[in-house]
Amino acid sequence: MKLSVMAIFVFVLVSCGRSPTGRAPSSLLGTEKLETGVLSGLQKSIATNICYEFKSKDINWRSNLVGQTFNFDIEEQVCGELAKPVRTVSTKLVNLANSQQMLFDPTPGQTILRTGVDSDQFGTLSAICPQLIAGNNASNTASSGSETLQYVFHQKSSSLFDGYTVLYFKSGSTQAYKEVVTELELTDGHPRKGLEKVLRSTETCEVGGTASNEQTYLP
Repeated sequence: MKLSVMAIFVFVLVSCGRSPTGRAPSSLLGTEKLETGVLSGLQKSIATNICYEFKSKDINWRSNLVGQTFNFDIEEQVCGELAKPVRTVSTKLVNLANSQQMLFDPTPGQTILRTGVDSDQFGTLSAICPQLIAGNNASNTASSGSETLQYVFHQKSSSLFDGYTVLYFKSGSTQAYKEVVTELELTDGHPRKGLEKVLRSTETCEVGGTASNEQTYLP
């Protein structure tokens, strides 16, 4: 049975003892697909704010931060294996052209979870932000190849965070097999405002359990 966006927020947040205020829920891995529809209410408000922050970020970063160093801790655990030791990777912010996505370029021989820098025009929310910034509606659902993606947005409060979760569904399936959570740095005055300070990818394994990858910014 499909659930509306508000219904799943009420279910998850009330089960955690929280009211449905747009705050970050617990893991949505394995949950049923949301009802496809336009973002509305608090979800639309949070998403629109993030998109405007990303628009400002794209301008500021290209003007002031290109060439700077960004360090990340990388944690990995593949299916059926113990977690690998945490490794620290140094990257440089690269802007090949203003018409292309900025990149975190790792040192040779190193990899990170995601090299592309999210903005309003590039990356995770590029299917949503142009519509919201233009004052139009945007869907909570998108397609990527044979997979369906759905978006849930989060708002900072107490120890929670600003950001979003992307749920992934395989063709013909209504249960999320993968989620990618992005925690954003949206503190006013922060020199790297808009930074994806934590990326956390978790997916179910065919042998049972989960595999996970986490990328955490080191100030």
